[in-house]
Amino acid sequence: MHKFYMLIFTIVVLCLSCVKEPPCTNDGKPNVSNVKEVDRLKIPYHSFAELTFIDSITLDTHVFYGQGWKQNYWHYFNQDQNPHCYYGTNCEVYRQTFTSLTYPDAIIFGIDLVRPGNAEMFLSLSYGRFTIAPISIGFPYNYDSLVIRNSTHKNVDLLFNNFQSENANKKYFIFYNVTDGILKIQLKEITLELVSYKNP
Repeated sequence: MHKFYMLIFTIVVLCLSCVKEPPCTNDGKPNVSNVKEVDRLKIPYHSFAELTFIDSITLDTHVFYGQGWKQNYWHYFNQDQNPHCYYGTNCEVYRQTFTSLTYPDAIIFGIDLVRPGNAEMFLSLSYGRFTIAPISIGFPYNYDSLVIRNSTHKNVDLLFNNFQSENANKKYFIFYNVTDGILKIQLKEITLELVSYKNP
């Protein structure tokens, strides 16, 4: 009798081990995670916006021309989150590149999903990558007001440098607000200050 129960137990265990877990989605394709509209609205620039900065050291003016917003996806896969999920999530990358005829570096600006539902606003150029979580933009601000080029800007936040090199230094910032966008790029060798921007 004992052997009979052991046989039944073994059969049940084998049957349960053969049951396949359902895929991550009903159709077996990756989930898609997009940047929330409330976060996207924290960027004032349209496609092909023009940003004009002045170099506070040389006093040269540089106009940066937006190349249009580009939407791409990267595949996020975290088997630890669900060990039976082999499809993962496609996470949105939303960026615009700004180039200048007089300045050597392009400015890449946008919002990436670093994981599903977790966004990071960033500015990237050759000196490093500066980031902030969109949820951190807003009250309390780093500065209630800030004067840049004789213009007073309200509700200013900072994008912090997380570039892992000898240049990583908390003195280097991007000053930003949701009304005017990038206000000031303060780096070791340069300081670019916003003169104006326009959307097409």
